[in-house]
Amino acid sequence: MRAILNNRSLLMALNNSGKMFPGPVFPPDSAADKLTCKLNNKSSVTTCTNSKSVLMDVSQQTSHVGMHTSTGNSGTLGATNMTTLVVGLGNHSMSGTRHNIGMAVADQLCKHLESNWKKDSECHGMIAMATLDENHNLILLKPRHFMNVNGKSVLKTVTKYNIPVTNIFLLHDDIDRPLGKNSIKEGGSAGGHNGVKSVINCLGTNNMLRLRFGIDRPTNPSAVPDYVLEKFTTTEKEVLPRLVDECVQLVLKRIQGQTVK
Repeated sequence: MRAILNNRSLLMALNNSGKMFPGPVFPPDSAADKLTCKLNNKSSVTTCTNSKSVLMDVSQQTSHVGMHTSTGNSGTLGATNMTTLVVGLGNHSMSGTRHNIGMAVADQLCKHLESNWKKDSECHGMIAMATLDENHNLILLKPRHFMNVNGKSVLKTVTKYNIPVTNIFLLHDDIDRPLGKNSIKEGGSAGGHNGVKSVINCLGTNNMLRLRFGIDRPTNPSAVPDYVLEKFTTTEKEVLPRLVDECVQLVLKRIQGQTVK
């Protein structure tokens, strides 16, 4: 209990100061980790200093990254292709929970592309790279932060790889959509999602694509903080692989310019 209280005090102090939260230090599903995430979900989203000026510079540059070797698992990219940053939003230490379904889709996308995750301390996250086709490169990102400061990792990655804001694709859960109801949205408000809020605040714009993965909403509104941090039920897990695969195909088709709903 003392560890939980100490962690709660640290989190509240960081919230008040507006500083970046440290990466998760507790093992997945621990009581302290869940308490920290619930406090994060209820807290205000921090902003990023000078993000607009940084993004103005980045958006004026080309998105050429690396040199082409082969499609998929090389970790290097075609030199003249358009590069898209695909971000799985979530709490890094809480895999398998509803709030982390965006990261689950990113994991499946990485597997589909035959790529591999590598820790990138400069981007504050896990990075994977792949060449999708002769015209498209992909950089995948899983921030190593709590959900409501995911935007700091996105900003670091955008700046490092010179990616235009319009080439960002967020993957995240949507509590206002039933399980299995997934769609792609361009721009618009965060809809109460703290991870999306953080990205918008840090980049200074909402002009990006978003895959919204429906996770349904509990009947009791006060149960939402616990609900999103819980793992999917056994029944839900039976359909998740199919739903995640469908989302991967939606993302790839949209990146390649095909019309999807």
